[in-house]
Amino acid sequence: MFAGGTGTSASAMEWAMSELMTNPKVMSPGYNYGLASMELTPAQLLHSFDWSLPDGMDQVDMSEAPGLGVRRKTPLLLCATPYYAFAAAAASSSSS
Repeated sequence: MFAGGTGTSASAMEWAMSELMTNPKVMSPGYNYGLASMELTPAQLLHSFDWSLPDGMDQVDMSEAPGLGVRRKTPLLLCATPYYAFAAAAASSSSS
């Protein structure tokens, strides 16, 4: 639809953003690609590690702090151990 650069005026950017808000069908097809990429990165991080609780913890405190946004009262503490799929597959095939 448009390309913004250093010479793009603020009014042109405001117009373009208002057009996108009023008519979302004109959004570029790259929007969905970018959204999928944003979801894929955390998914790969979650899949690449075995997650466990630190020593001395037996459960995660999921209580929420008061406020306008939902946030946790206590920080989430997890231990990440690299997960190697080929090592797990080799260990299971050698045991059988």
